[in-house]
Formats: sequence, C-alpha cells, structure tokens
Amino acid sequence: MLRTSVRLGLVVGLLLGSATCGPPADIAVPRQEVNDRLRAACPDESDVDIEAIIILVETDVDRGYTKQRVLDLMVADCIARDFADDATTDACITCVTIVVDEIFNPQDSE
Repeated sequence: MLRTSVRLGLVVGLLLGSATCGPPADIAVPRQEVNDRLRAACPDESDVDIEAIIILVETDVDRGYTKQRVLDLMVADCIARDFADDATTDACITCVTIVVDEIFNPQDSE
C-alpha cells in the first residue's frame, strides 16, 4: 500500500525543506505514538510507516493547517498514487483519515 521509502522520502523532504541548519537532534519525532487504533486503521502498514504518516500530519499542523486542509492533502496523496485497485486506495484513505483524526482529536483515542 503506502511505500515506506516514498513516505520516508516525503518526511525527509518536508523536514529538509522547513528545517534550519542544526544538529541531528532537530529531526522530528512524532508527538503522537502509534497505537492499536492506528494499527487497526492501517493494517497493511508497519509501525514505521504509520509513524511517517504521523510526522507528515504533525508537520502540517505545525504549519497552521486546519484539519480539513491536512485531510484534503493526505487523501489527495492516496488518490495520486494511482493504486492498482480501488480497495487499496480506499484503505489508504481510511488509514490517513484515522491518523488525521487521532492527531486533531487525541482525547478521542483513549
């Protein structure tokens, strides 16, 4: 489904594009941790893949994007990937929707 190398490449690209020159300690560490709700929503993804999605979403949140804007960007990414079948695209959309919801509504995840 979501390719680790592509996701991590996006994360690195986002971080390099918005990061200042600094020590490696400046690398983003997600505030939201991978949990069972996210694993259930993204069953084809490893924890590392889910963490990469979390970092992408948190980066957009830090830029001041609204929940709807972040969701639109993530869904557009799923659609742009042109997966072989609609079920895979739907699984991608479900996964990113739950990740976005989890980050914008952390109290709902308890």
